[in-house]
Amino acid sequence: MMKKAVCAVLLAACALLLLAGCGDPEKKVVVRAGSVEITEDNYRYICMKNMQQYFGADKTEQDLTDEERTTLMNAVKEELRRYAVIEILAAREGISLSSVEETQIRAEIQRQKFGFGSEEAYEEELKNRFMTEHVLFLQLCNEELERQLYEKYAAKIGAALTEEQLRADIDAYGYAASQIFWSSKDGEKTLAKLLPGITDAESFYEKQAQYSSDKTLRVCMAGEMVEEFEEAALALEVGQISGVIVSSVGAHIILREALDGERIAEYHDALREKDIVRLFRLELSEEAGKIDVSFEDGKETMILE
Repeated sequence: MMKKAVCAVLLAACALLLLAGCGDPEKKVVVRAGSVEITEDNYRYICMKNMQQYFGADKTEQDLTDEERTTLMNAVKEELRRYAVIEILAAREGISLSSVEETQIRAEIQRQKFGFGSEEAYEEELKNRFMTEHVLFLQLCNEELERQLYEKYAAKIGAALTEEQLRADIDAYGYAASQIFWSSKDGEKTLAKLLPGITDAESFYEKQAQYSSDKTLRVCMAGEMVEEFEEAALALEVGQISGVIVSSVGAHIILREALDGERIAEYHDALREKDIVRLFRLELSEEAGKIDVSFEDGKETMILE
């Protein structure tokens, strides 16, 4: 379980900040996102992470077209802003990590390291993710900072969110969907073989019971699920079934479900919490859009290696 936990952290990590108390002054600053300094190891990580996410592990810098390079740079800058905004808003709210919290984070890294069985295996995993332990530490600091920031914002947002506004938000941004999900490499091919036999909700549920690793009814607010899933689900009418949708987490066949008054009542508390999360993310996005990204050498360059 510990190895799975650190793998998840490494896959999702976007360690881009020198947080207050979390920085290494010996690291070279190469980019600034607003007031946040981005060190070379952090910047290399975010460049390579997006390179693989957009173009795959086999593509090299030399293979990129001008259009692909522009796409990649835009993605890198967006992620820089998204993570810098956590530190900026936390500072505005008077939130910072204590020495005790930083010590706890370092202890968690050591526990996760132990889960790999050897120092060599742990270091190899970091290397494969273009990370260092310094970068992992910053990621965990950022996650904790965001958690504390959310708690403070959620109290404010929740106090102001009326039932009338919640219902309006559900009507505008809520949806329900079920899926047949396959997360392995051959997921797309596997689901493509199943698709011809799925003609209605009954046959969908039969195949879901047999083959899907996720059988949960998803009652969501916009922005909750991975982008590919959400776009496909929202494009369907209630009762319609999608084709095979490939996302960053696997392959999906989606059935759009009704989100009627009875279901809203059943999931009321969960939908309220999800709406607060949506409003928090909206606040982050709006503030992130105000952040200027500048490069120390004055040129927009990426570290791709």
